[in-house]
Amino acid sequence: MPARGLDVRTLRGAEAKRVRDLFEQKPILAEPDGGLGITLWVTVMLLGVGILALAMWRDWGVVTQWRSIGVLGWTAYATGGVLVARGFVGAVWVVRRRAPPTWTTGRFVFPFGFVEARGPVFRVLPVEDFESATITEDAGEQLVLQKVDVKFAGAPAERFHFATLPGQTIAPRLPELEVARDAIRAGRDADRLQLVAAGTPPPKRAWSKGRAWLVSLVVGLAVQAGAYLWWLPSRSVAEAEEWRAPERWLAIENAFPFGWVHDRAAAAIGHNFDEARARIRANVHDPAAVTALMAAVDQLAQQNRSRIGIHVDFASPPELEAATKAVKDAAGSAAEVAPVMLSRGIGDNTAASEMSKLVDGTSLEVSVQSSEEPYVRVDVHVRSNGQAYKFNSNRLYVALSVDVDATVVAGGKQFPLCPRTTIAPPSEMTTSQLVFEGDHARPLEQLDDPLVYRQMITRQVDPGVTACVRHAISP
Repeated sequence: MPARGLDVRTLRGAEAKRVRDLFEQKPILAEPDGGLGITLWVTVMLLGVGILALAMWRDWGVVTQWRSIGVLGWTAYATGGVLVARGFVGAVWVVRRRAPPTWTTGRFVFPFGFVEARGPVFRVLPVEDFESATITEDAGEQLVLQKVDVKFAGAPAERFHFATLPGQTIAPRLPELEVARDAIRAGRDADRLQLVAAGTPPPKRAWSKGRAWLVSLVVGLAVQAGAYLWWLPSRSVAEAEEWRAPERWLAIENAFPFGWVHDRAAAAIGHNFDEARARIRANVHDPAAVTALMAAVDQLAQQNRSRIGIHVDFASPPELEAATKAVKDAAGSAAEVAPVMLSRGIGDNTAASEMSKLVDGTSLEVSVQSSEEPYVRVDVHVRSNGQAYKFNSNRLYVALSVDVDATVVAGGKQFPLCPRTTIAPPSEMTTSQLVFEGDHARPLEQLDDPLVYRQMITRQVDPGVTACVRHAISP
């Protein structure tokens, strides 16, 4: 290779003056470095740090929702690592390539050859090895982009870029290289045209862009691997220990199939179910209820689930037709008897609220309107004794008694949770003279009978469900 090195730190006396005189010539081609290089790479590095900090702050990739790990998190850690590494490599090489303060940094072509002044040791392609110089143009509407390739024997062409106006000449002095080369080869102007001696080793060149990006990619993958092997599972385990749901632990095991994660999950899940059993034994006084709830916990432990369902429904709608007929027969054919209207899902929230008092502080949860085993099934039976109500209209409404039964369905079996609870119909109509709409109440108006009747039944069912569940959990 014809490239040679010039260590400007070692120049002294006359030799230093001779070299400085050579560099004081106006270059034929010049591409000086500015401060943009170091600023650009530091910005890239800070961008990578920002992405990593944001990903860690927002817990990207941490299992914070069941069966969800967030692929975006993995990508963010890899991207941040790549940018940090690429910015660091670029900044280091910009610093290392800087010339001493007394020398202009950049790439130049002088009559004595090509000089890359990007460090304390300049890389020099001497003019005696000059072969050719070619100019190519890419003309646009306003500017002309021109590339000048200067070729020296045994070395890749050195390319310079320029943007000019149409018709401008960018390198009128290129023929000087041929003249200088011929002069050196003929033994003339040696002091003026020779910068370094033959055999001087060239400086160490910077990494190529491909190699720099390859190293950065490897670092990025290493950061991603570190996040996957340590940071993400550690944060996920911390989240699971706070929420304590078995489903969360299973999601973490699926996302991070490591032995230590499995051991932590097994220990935590076992402890949580043991804690739930101890709480049930301490707070439930009815032996039948303890047996029923233990069966539910055992099934949850087998399934690694945490939710006990609550399902409340009317169990005997056919009885309503007979009750309506009995009222109509007693009142006579001229009387109008309104059909019985029952709301679906009545009492679910009441039952869930009461059951939640039992599992508060444990890993168990109560889910409304769920009939997946195990679950608490509350059957509401209604019956009539032949009595009826009359509101503002002339229609009659059947007075109903409400019977509530609660059982725990677990493992394909049914376990009684409490004895049957009976709520009699209201004896006074004064309790039903307000219409409740959301959080507001208003006086009864004409044609409000169906709504008031439904509210009456609701006020019967809710106390029945409450009494049944409280029987099991209150001493």
